[in-house]
Amino acid sequence: MDDISKEIHELLLRKQEKITSYKILSVREVEIKKKMEELQNEYYEASKVRAEAMREERNIDWKIAELKQKMAEIQAMENEKLKKIAEDQFYVDLAQEIADLCKQHGFSSIGKAHDYQHQDIIAIVGAYRKGKSGMLIANDMGLGKTMETAIALFILSILYRLDHDNKKPTILWLTKKSLMRSSPKEIRRWWENCKIVVPIESKNVKERSFMLDLYDAQGDIFLTNYEFVRTTPSASSRKWDIVVIDEVHKLKGGANPGGPTAIFKACKDLLIASDFMMMLSGTPMVNRPEEMWSYLHVFNPAKFPTLKQFKRDFMDYKSIAGQFDMVVDANKVLNQALRGQMIRRSLSEVKLQVPELNGYGAEDFIELEMGPLQGKVYEQMRERFFIWLDGQENALTVGAVIAQLIRLRQISVWPNFRYEIKDEFGQKTGRFDKIEVNESTKIDEAVDIISQSDDQVVVFCTFNEPLAEIKRRCDAVGLRCETINGETKDTGKIEAEFQAGNISVLCINSAMGEGLNLQKNPAEWPGGSSTGILLDRWWSPARNNQCVARIHRQGSTEPVFIHNLFSANSVDYFIQALNDKKNAAFASIMDDDSIRPAEEWKTLLKDMI
Repeated sequence: MDDISKEIHELLLRKQEKITSYKILSVREVEIKKKMEELQNEYYEASKVRAEAMREERNIDWKIAELKQKMAEIQAMENEKLKKIAEDQFYVDLAQEIADLCKQHGFSSIGKAHDYQHQDIIAIVGAYRKGKSGMLIANDMGLGKTMETAIALFILSILYRLDHDNKKPTILWLTKKSLMRSSPKEIRRWWENCKIVVPIESKNVKERSFMLDLYDAQGDIFLTNYEFVRTTPSASSRKWDIVVIDEVHKLKGGANPGGPTAIFKACKDLLIASDFMMMLSGTPMVNRPEEMWSYLHVFNPAKFPTLKQFKRDFMDYKSIAGQFDMVVDANKVLNQALRGQMIRRSLSEVKLQVPELNGYGAEDFIELEMGPLQGKVYEQMRERFFIWLDGQENALTVGAVIAQLIRLRQISVWPNFRYEIKDEFGQKTGRFDKIEVNESTKIDEAVDIISQSDDQVVVFCTFNEPLAEIKRRCDAVGLRCETINGETKDTGKIEAEFQAGNISVLCINSAMGEGLNLQKNPAEWPGGSSTGILLDRWWSPARNNQCVARIHRQGSTEPVFIHNLFSANSVDYFIQALNDKKNAAFASIMDDDSIRPAEEWKTLLKDMI
């Protein structure tokens, strides 16, 4: 019993000890909890401070990044500013160098250039100095691309000699066959003493190659056509230092569906091998976007390697007349891809600097070589005219002579016609003859101008047959062309359609069209033209001025540009003399009452028709 009580007592004591221990632990637990709460609060406070510090650190980093970005932008602007200053100074120094070189060599043509032409010439020479592949000169027709090119070539030839121990550069000028006679004359207007070698037409390769040897010995410029390069290996395979491509759209054959043309392939290799090229084009955007790639690929194969990539980079699908078609973003190509290697000015941009046409516009006189058949027919008719003169015993008036010259005028424009034979007094004899030659460099040139122009075009001619041929060619390529001649009944309707912009080409007989308003006049109508072509000119200036006045009228908002087409060594120059009242030698011819012996007419006209 006692043992049990003792055990109970001991257990009670142990219980009391535990209770006491619990109480102590409880107090400690409370103290620990309180401490934990205090630490937790400190943790939360520390976390808040830490988060705030991290946010502040991020803000500081962002601020530093912003400041660094601003510093980079400021530095880039400063670099660009310094680059611009250096660039400006480069061109200032270059302009002075050019002026000094021209003065040193007695070259005065640069003084005849307008301000924009000075800038263009400096840009061309600058591209050469910077080691660029070349320059695309894409100014509108009539702004003096040939002048700029000729002057630039003179300067480049001097610079090349200075850089190559006085070795002259080999310069190739490629142009159309019809311009091979007029181009040298135009070049020499600005590079007066330029030695230009123009190869003779020959089927013999050795003879053609000999012309290259002649050029190497004494020429400054070798001027030829694309066909010569294609058929003369010694021309296409040689290293040309500088190459000029006139009418660069002639290289459009690189994008032919059936493969590149032989001319394109020959010119491509030749151009890529050259040190510097100058491409001339009044219309850098040609008929099809793919054709644009053709010359751009030659100009810079690295930027325009393939037609496929060109389409991917620069062409988009757009809806045209309800159908989707691919169109090229020409501005993107020219302004971005060719930055620093292109000159592009519009006629309206420099209208205050171009030569005046009755105060507002300019004229272009284009001399063309007649084709072989056309030239042969012309020579035959010319001989017939002089045989007719030899048979005249009586003195002749200018009217009688002019009546006989009409057939020569017709042939110089379009040989395919039927004419009525007249006697020495200009009277009809009732007899007819037929000339049929489907060849005309004037019509070829007119169609070429039309295809390059983004303007509506008005074509004038004193004969109906050439106008009909132009209409046929326009119809063939989908250009709407209308004619006004003696058989046209509703000229008012045609005028209204032209003013509305619905007619692309309007062909007018020079004797017709009086009173028509065909000018650009946006205050009155959306269409109208500022581009005219004279296939031939009448004997007196009045009718020619009447033609020009169809588009050069009150309300015109753009400079008017007139293309006068001349056939080389033809009656066109006799007509020019008649139109030129300042030419004293022909002043008396203006008087229709003047009478001259046949022999005198023969002597006078010998070198004029």
